[in-house]
Amino acid sequence: MKVVVVLILVACAFWQATAVTAPLTLLPDVVEKGAVCLDGTAPGYYWRPGTGNATKKWIVHQEGGGWCYDEDSCVGRSKSRLGSSKYFPKTMSFNGLLSDDCTQNPDFCEYNVVFLPYCDGASFSGNKDTPLEWKGTTLYFRGKRVLDAIFAALAEHFSTAEEFILTGCSGKITTRTNSNSFQLEQDIN
Repeated sequence: MKVVVVLILVACAFWQATAVTAPLTLLPDVVEKGAVCLDGTAPGYYWRPGTGNATKKWIVHQEGGGWCYDEDSCVGRSKSRLGSSKYFPKTMSFNGLLSDDCTQNPDFCEYNVVFLPYCDGASFSGNKDTPLEWKGTTLYFRGKRVLDAIFAALAEHFSTAEEFILTGCSGKITTRTNSNSFQLEQDIN
């Protein structure tokens, strides 16, 4: 019997300097499908593999960052790590709910952790086909495609999940908005 437990929590994680690091994985192959950050760069994610008895348990954290509310604020964001993968750090470490320190995080320290850096300006929800040209800058509102591309890239790993916890920041909107995107099936005999 295989049971997948889906929990939705709202939590914020903070980067940590001393811990197991998760490398950045960029997805250049999805750019041609339109899954791009606000500035048109390839999206990516950080994955720290699970250990011990938690190799089939997952926490996926969607980074918050607020929305850009007009063209000028979106142009500004497209030139930062909240709108372009050009500015993503090569590795990341975590604390709190995402920490691998079992004294700090005894319940989830061994889980697989996937961190989705925020780069679309609208909580991974945009899906506009035509880019916006504004004052010499091209903007793409394709966060939904980014989210779908990341989950497709990890689908093989997620298919064996026994537990799946979706977390996020940004006023809880990101997690609520995207929770229906994560369709995990239960196979109960």
